[in-house]
Amino acid sequence: MTPRLAPVVGVVLAGGKSTRLGYDKACIELDGRDMLARTADLLGQVVPEVWVVGRDAADHGLDLPWLMDDVPGRGPAGGIMTAMRRIQRPCLVLSCDLPFIDRQTLERLIMARMAAHTVPLMTTFSQVETGYIESLVAVYDPAALPRLETAVARNLNKLSLIFPRETRLEVPYTQDEALPFFNINYPADLALLREMHQARSGRRKEQACPART
Repeated sequence: MTPRLAPVVGVVLAGGKSTRLGYDKACIELDGRDMLARTADLLGQVVPEVWVVGRDAADHGLDLPWLMDDVPGRGPAGGIMTAMRRIQRPCLVLSCDLPFIDRQTLERLIMARMAAHTVPLMTTFSQVETGYIESLVAVYDPAALPRLETAVARNLNKLSLIFPRETRLEVPYTQDEALPFFNINYPADLALLREMHQARSGRRKEQACPART
């Protein structure tokens, strides 16, 4: 029998320094909205409550609850730990550098967790070809908090090690389905994003306004 699950809360991780990119990821704009606001808006389409961790949401024009990291400099693990301590409910965590993440992908993740026979500590996506897990597109259960606190205290920040396979529910996807997980780490990624977004926007315009014959 599937266990009864508490409502999921959305969490945008936005505390990174973006040192590899050299530009604040949360401030990258597409179609007039920055990445943090876009990510928060998307989460708001699939969950009833959204928090921002790592900075003041008002700086991005958002009226949302927000938290600074309890332990600065510990990356996503520290941000998720902070969220779990305060919110104490299952958290659908997204990093703010996923320009092509979509509602269908998030709903698939939530539905997989709801259908599980036991409640996993982490519900995430796993690439079939490589086994790589998308730990920043994942639902974390409140029972995950002790692992996070122990790991952060030991300066262990890699989420795939904090949550080994037996603690995870993995939703498979193939390399052909990888676009929603494209993220921005380096200047080359940002340049590719601009190119891909322009191409996709051009296709949408062509579909909306076909040439007259």
